[in-house]
Amino acid sequence: MSENIEVQGSLKPGQLIANNYRVTRPLGEGGFGAVYLGENTTLTQQKVVIKKLKGGERGAAAEEAKMMASLNHPNVVHVYAYDEKNDCLVMEFLNGMSLVDYATTRGAKFDLLQAIRACEEVALALRAIHGAGLVHRDIKPENVMVGEDLEWVKVIDMGTALRVGRTVNPPAGTAEFCPPEQFD
Repeated sequence: MSENIEVQGSLKPGQLIANNYRVTRPLGEGGFGAVYLGENTTLTQQKVVIKKLKGGERGAAAEEAKMMASLNHPNVVHVYAYDEKNDCLVMEFLNGMSLVDYATTRGAKFDLLQAIRACEEVALALRAIHGAGLVHRDIKPENVMVGEDLEWVKVIDMGTALRVGRTVNPPAGTAEFCPPEQFD
């Protein structure tokens, strides 16, 4: 990952977000924005992830933060704060990898029992998400983070989620992983 992420309104190392989270360095960039490593400057110096959306998505981080903050489940990433001025959300840092990377690096060692365990943990997250009146709309291996040897499994990135009963046109998410009813 290049240290020179060019996102409209990019965050800079040392910049404070939500008053007590300092941007450390860029982690990656996706279609909707950039993700940074940060740290909590009060009490703990704990690592956090700061998600900054690209221009044109203003307010989407606030909606995502509200949805994620409404969840309190061990299989869903925890949101700590939302910074309205910079339109960023601050989330739990997960020292792991995406499920797709985990499966790829394990190869044949990623056996059926491990796949079932990961699916069970994702199903528990989805039950909590649906129980909160939300539909994720983009459950895919890239939006699931896992710890070493699957000691934890967490659903991340609720950017395309919707409240139950709400529709958006056109549909959002990765076509292969979207709920088919959104295309009706």
